[in-house]
Amino acid sequence: MYRPILRIAAAVAIVAVLPGCELVNNEDQFTDPTLPVVIQYSTSVQPVLEQRCTSCHGAATAEGGLRLDSWQAVVAGSDLAAAVVPFDANRSRLIRMITDTASPHPADVGGDSLSADDIETLRLWIDRGARNDARTVPNSNLGGRLFVTDPDDATVSIIDVESMHVIRIVDLVEEGFPPSARPTSIATEPDGSAWYVSLTGANTVARFDQDNRLSGQTTFVAPGPLLVHPTEDLLYVSRDADTPNPPLSVGKIDRESMSLTLIPVVFPRPHSLALHPSGEFVFAGSFGQNQLTRIAVSTDSVSFVPVGGPTHGMLYAAVSAGTNRMITTGANTNTLLVHDVADPDSVRLVGELPLNDAPTVPVFLPDVEVAYVPSAGTNSVARVTLSPLSVERVILGDGIAGPAGIVTAGAETLFLANRNPPGAGEYTPRRIFSDNSRTGTVVVIDVSTNAVVRVIEVGTSAHGVAVTTPAAMSGSKAQ
Repeated sequence: MYRPILRIAAAVAIVAVLPGCELVNNEDQFTDPTLPVVIQYSTSVQPVLEQRCTSCHGAATAEGGLRLDSWQAVVAGSDLAAAVVPFDANRSRLIRMITDTASPHPADVGGDSLSADDIETLRLWIDRGARNDARTVPNSNLGGRLFVTDPDDATVSIIDVESMHVIRIVDLVEEGFPPSARPTSIATEPDGSAWYVSLTGANTVARFDQDNRLSGQTTFVAPGPLLVHPTEDLLYVSRDADTPNPPLSVGKIDRESMSLTLIPVVFPRPHSLALHPSGEFVFAGSFGQNQLTRIAVSTDSVSFVPVGGPTHGMLYAAVSAGTNRMITTGANTNTLLVHDVADPDSVRLVGELPLNDAPTVPVFLPDVEVAYVPSAGTNSVARVTLSPLSVERVILGDGIAGPAGIVTAGAETLFLANRNPPGAGEYTPRRIFSDNSRTGTVVVIDVSTNAVVRVIEVGTSAHGVAVTTPAAMSGSKAQ
């Protein structure tokens, strides 16, 4: 397992003084030495908000569900979105609202615009962490986190699972990668100590620590789905399905050193990845022909499992430990393939289920014979039962637009990433800015009702998702 190197003495000192803050000296990173070090919330920020904002966003009115009459209220945001993203003023809704060139707020509702000095004060406060007077950064506790890739913006959004607000945005260009880096798949350490992302356009798999700092990387051509082994210090990576003729191999990465071993698989376009319940084998499926391969974790030896019928285009896979079933989406045939993997030496295709157009990432609920499969072609999610094999329900709802990755947070909640591609025509941003005619979403689905309960807007597009849960800091799934 990846073990980050900590400056122990400094970390202990910070914890002793500021128990709610991050173990990182963000003040040094985000302070302009030509300006005053401290942006005091009570004396610099709250007076601006009191003068310009709280007549509509105070305790008595709270337009749009947003209050701006205290630090706690500001960082809580509204029922729909976060008002501030710490350390990122330009992507904070508060700043975007008051500076939008098309329709700045509150001038758009007849109010007086904020002065340039007031806007700059708010910018500096957010860019230095949106701290309160005790220097606490919002949502800096290490609770449940959802990680969402945006291939179009070359960013990773980090969402607090409890508040369901975006609390950080990692800009990969600022980390030294090109704008064409195209982050797609993402996975996390079981204990939340690091996360990994496939930068498909940069031919790189990158590792970030729990403070979202780049801590390692390795070169791998056209990286696609990622799979973190839960007990071995290994990360598996296959190839991107949209890249023509990628190398005929799967990567095995040592998570500590980020050193890479290539495992030849012979067949074209290896893409889907899944782990056998024993942890002893990894299954990789071909997007280019009907072929599965079984890779032994201990020896890297490879054996092959033929799959009959037309070329399915095996896209993504998931395994249910409780049922010893592996399900794989067939992009070409719009089919869900079901394999019995109880005996890894004799993997058998035991079922095929027609699905709606363009199925993407399947996910099982924990320990039950129920899975969810998004359909990008019909902007829907199918709830599938294995016994009998059938589509039990099709979920539609606001924000489901070009669905891609999906992940469970326990047995109660699903998080669904949506690319909202041009032409999907299913989601309009809640607030139209001059630069967000297209907005990706993360849709939250309540498993008990199979209904959409929240829509979280994230950048231009949303593709891969992974989650760490606060209880055991586990439950992440490769996407």
